[in-house]
Amino acid sequence: MTVSAKIELDKRSKKKNGTFPLKLLIVIDRNPIRIPLGYSLLPADWNEKTQTVKSSSKIVENTTRLNAKFQKEKTQALEAITRLIDSGEIVGMSQAEIKTRITGKQKNEAHLIEFFNTIITELEISGNVGNARVYKMVRDSISNFLRAKDTPLTSVSYKLLKKYEVWFLSRGNSLNGLSINLRTLRALINKAIKRKMLSRESYPFENYSIKNGTTRKRAIKQNGMDAVINFEPTTPNQQKAKDYFLISFYLMGASFVDMAFLRVKDMKNGRIEYKRRKTGKLHSIKITPPLQKLLDKFLPGKTREDFILPVINRKVEKQYYTNVYLNNGFIEYGIESEETINRIKVTDELRNHIKEQAIGKERQDFLLNLVVTEEMKKQYANIRDELKRYNDNMKEIGKACGIDHKVTSYVARHSFATIAKYKDVPVSVISQALGHTDLKTTEVYLAEFDDEVMDKYNEIIIGV
Repeated sequence: MTVSAKIELDKRSKKKNGTFPLKLLIVIDRNPIRIPLGYSLLPADWNEKTQTVKSSSKIVENTTRLNAKFQKEKTQALEAITRLIDSGEIVGMSQAEIKTRITGKQKNEAHLIEFFNTIITELEISGNVGNARVYKMVRDSISNFLRAKDTPLTSVSYKLLKKYEVWFLSRGNSLNGLSINLRTLRALINKAIKRKMLSRESYPFENYSIKNGTTRKRAIKQNGMDAVINFEPTTPNQQKAKDYFLISFYLMGASFVDMAFLRVKDMKNGRIEYKRRKTGKLHSIKITPPLQKLLDKFLPGKTREDFILPVINRKVEKQYYTNVYLNNGFIEYGIESEETINRIKVTDELRNHIKEQAIGKERQDFLLNLVVTEEMKKQYANIRDELKRYNDNMKEIGKACGIDHKVTSYVARHSFATIAKYKDVPVSVISQALGHTDLKTTEVYLAEFDDEVMDKYNEIIIGV
């Protein structure tokens, strides 16, 4: 890790009296951090080569004392950064956090909802739209519990967690929903501890155990899958839902999100290759004749860059966006071949991130990345809307096929795993096909199958 420091006259922001602010510029691995020193000078009073105030300055009375003060602050800053590097704390710290550690100026006590907003903004800046949406849902739930009043991170205690548990479940929500929310909150608290915003002694999950409900995951067995294959749709939406369901099954239980992002160019040498949105794991699946037949329905007239399925309205590419700039608290931008001006509201949290970017190309690139994230949100909205239509129609198809439980997009994935297990495919192979990171997750998928196996052995043992 490379670190350098210098005193600079920041000529990016000129004051009305013609002076410019003096700042301590710290560069860590080519990432600049600027700390105001509380003084402004005319360019004629600053020696850029020696990084000192000229003795001829008429603004400063004692230039020797001031220059010594600046050099002391630069030395202390480098020492503070060295301590962060030696301890390993600097890994994962934001520029704002590093700046706070250098100056020793702590902000007011960190608050829960405020920190949720910080993490959500960071996730969206990095393009992690799906994860940001999960944090938003959990934030909104906890905000409702708190009656829209924020609370310090230090007040998140065992007692508060138990109160939230009772509040959440009393509203008819599931135990699994509570588990998701509390695991997300736990991840947030761990981030706060890592960033030194909360002490390890204040960790509220030390004695609190997150409960998990047992969900009976329903799968269609081979006869049910045959019924879906032979089903004759009565509407275009039913036909599309049936096609989606079978494509998912033939793609070894691919999720609907992954299917929606598949492009024509992902079909290579008789295979489909893609990375799972959830885990980033690469999948390479042979295109079998029944899968090819289904895909051929959606391919006519499409180029290599087009999405295979008619789910997402438009692609997101940086070159599509024009005239990206800040204007009165909004990021405004145009889209190629469209006349509409699009706007993104700049929150206080986002404004702080923007300020950290140097004026010029660095800031422009940052704004462009925010535009890309905003457009990605629209893609996920397309997916959610289509998924609802898909599930509504699969419920109708399931009933028509005589299947005694609700059939959704998720059932295709679970059915692939269950039918594979019935055909004696090793669990490790099924796990790899589904893209699971460990066998335990796969075993949850196969719990229903294992119940039936146990029933058969039980009947043999007791002689029924």
